[in-house]
Amino acid sequence: MFTPKFFGFNNPESKAKIDNTLAKAKADIGVSSNLSQIALSYYSDSKDREIRDTVIIMSVLAQVSIDNAKKQFEVDVEKECERLRIKGLKPLFFKYTQGDDIEKYLDSDEKKIYRDMNKEGKSIFLEKKKKEIENEKEARVINLKEEFKDQITIKWGIEMGLDLDHQEEIEKLIQSYPFDFVIGSIHVIHHTEFYYGEFFKGKTKEEAHREFFEETLKCVKAFDCFNVLGHLDYIVRYGPYQDKTVDHAKYQDIIDEIFKTLIKKGKGIEVNTSGYKDLKICGFPNFEQVQRYYDLGGRIITIGTDSHTSDRVGENCLTVTKKYQEIGFEDVSTFTGRVKD
Repeated sequence: MFTPKFFGFNNPESKAKIDNTLAKAKADIGVSSNLSQIALSYYSDSKDREIRDTVIIMSVLAQVSIDNAKKQFEVDVEKECERLRIKGLKPLFFKYTQGDDIEKYLDSDEKKIYRDMNKEGKSIFLEKKKKEIENEKEARVINLKEEFKDQITIKWGIEMGLDLDHQEEIEKLIQSYPFDFVIGSIHVIHHTEFYYGEFFKGKTKEEAHREFFEETLKCVKAFDCFNVLGHLDYIVRYGPYQDKTVDHAKYQDIIDEIFKTLIKKGKGIEVNTSGYKDLKICGFPNFEQVQRYYDLGGRIITIGTDSHTSDRVGENCLTVTKKYQEIGFEDVSTFTGRVKD
């Protein structure tokens, strides 16, 4: 039974405590929810009672973290998550998500055959079906390009998370399709997504940001499958810090090395206009960094919106284009067959 603990004073010190508690709660929500999903994936395989209990407890801890917006409980969510964490294994939920997603493409006869298969047979069957679906999608893109070639230029692109723990799989996937354009982005470091907050646990803002830029440098040195680096200072969106802004000066030596590596390898950067929502005055990265990239010799540059919804398609693109012209860029780069036009 959790006992609520209330803040009792309306003064600056109490307000500061509340602010810090809410910031920590945001990270705790992500960590506990993420660990609950991972535990659920293990339970799907093992039906282990202890793992089932972990799923339930993690779900309760997530709710406790959410309720911290109104009151506090006598439980340290961070310590409980660490105590209950399933260690030493990789998450299994992707396998099930993949299977469920592909199953919706099966006709009634295929579904019956699939359900009667053993585990190994299902795995082989799904891999074969997945390849068929991928080939169909590729053929559709090619057909659309041909059908509308006199009306609109259709390009086929992908944003790929660059993850050194999965470099071989990522490079192989990109080489498997005739993409026109590939954005390489950093969303994860060692199986830990920034979105869920676990990456920031036990780190100061400076430590987290430095690790992010160091990992970005490692990735741009290691990977060759992308055309431009996406949203360089994307990490500004996340972290349990009251001030999430990036102090680029502290990491400028690393950022300069990122830019120099990209330029040497014939790759560029993207300015992502979704940054206007967070930063109000610019995208990711800010225009001071774009100017630095240009001064170092960078000329390949693109614009992305991360629109996700139709009402944001093209948002702030004209504003960014104007800034590019002021900096000195002659055009916005486009690609065909992963080669600059």
